[in-house]
Amino acid sequence: MLVKGIQRMTNGVVDEFVRARAVAQNQANLDTPGFKQTLHGVRQGVLDRWRDDTHGPLKETGRGLDIAAPPGVYFEVEKDGQAVLTTRGDLRMDPQGFLTVGSGEKILDRAGNTIKVESLDSTTIDQSGNVYSDRKIVATLNRVRVDEVDQLGGTLFTPKVDTKIAEDTGELSIGSLTASNADLTRNQTDLIATIHRAQIYTQAATLQDGTIDRAIRALLGN
Repeated sequence: MLVKGIQRMTNGVVDEFVRARAVAQNQANLDTPGFKQTLHGVRQGVLDRWRDDTHGPLKETGRGLDIAAPPGVYFEVEKDGQAVLTTRGDLRMDPQGFLTVGSGEKILDRAGNTIKVESLDSTTIDQSGNVYSDRKIVATLNRVRVDEVDQLGGTLFTPKVDTKIAEDTGELSIGSLTASNADLTRNQTDLIATIHRAQIYTQAATLQDGTIDRAIRALLGN
């Protein structure tokens, strides 16, 4: 019984460290456009963690190559040769002249192709997602509306199996970004609570380990 108790305490410590890592990731991404935080709490009577899919607030930047899609709409980018989804809209240009998002993935057009421009200074985007280079349309950004997604990491996602996917033609917000939905106050509170629970589990496991040690010594007559 005592051994099982120690195992439960040990599992509890491991779970709290996993939660602490998720909270730390939330804290590190407070300023990452499009980031979706991981929440912790009690659901259906069980301590649980889950991704917060609420849309972050719209943050005006005034930068013409900062774009934001409506809630539930994702941009398509290339990652390791595969098309994946992102909530980031902070566009950059890589050394080869391709448009990327801030995390480095190349953004794709309606045909699934990467987009090359002459320079950032000569590149503009309109609310329909048309990309202009030297005042000529070179591509239209691909956006899709997806009901449910799985997180690949950071601000990259992939549609869940059998989920509904539709091409989106709604207007983009130009000169704005979808901000991170991570909440500083909540994450600080979560981190303190997680550390406190881990300390309780550790102390309980140490206490039970000491009880076993005393029982063994008593049996051996020490």
